[in-house]
Amino acid sequence: MNTLNNRLAMGEKEKAVLQEELDKERYFYKGYKHNVEIWRKNKAKAKQKNKVLIKKLQDENEEIKGSTTRLKSHDEEWKNLRQKVKIWETMERKWIEALFFHKKQHEALDHRMKTLTKEKKKKENVLTKLELINLKYISLL
Repeated sequence: MNTLNNRLAMGEKEKAVLQEELDKERYFYKGYKHNVEIWRKNKAKAKQKNKVLIKKLQDENEEIKGSTTRLKSHDEEWKNLRQKVKIWETMERKWIEALFFHKKQHEALDHRMKTLTKEKKKKENVLTKLELINLKYISLL
């Protein structure tokens, strides 16, 4: 009987130890389950935040694409304007060269006209002198 009582006491102790371990495992499992729930909620929040962030980035990307398109069109306009400016500068340079050449021709013509005018006056003076001489001779005759 003593041995049965001893076995019973030992069984009771073992049962108490196992019960205590089972309680610890249940407590751990409850904490684990609670942590899993928190993790799932946080994961869902993170997914939602990621969706919002992805949408925002997509919108910004669309804006950047629009800006890039506008920049490309502005770049094309600038290229066209630069080309027009070069054409205008070339035309202006050619006009200046033509005006300079025209001015030189005009100066040469002015000089030639002055020379011709002087020669004409000299010839007129000679003719006038000859006419005077002829008149003198005629009057003497």
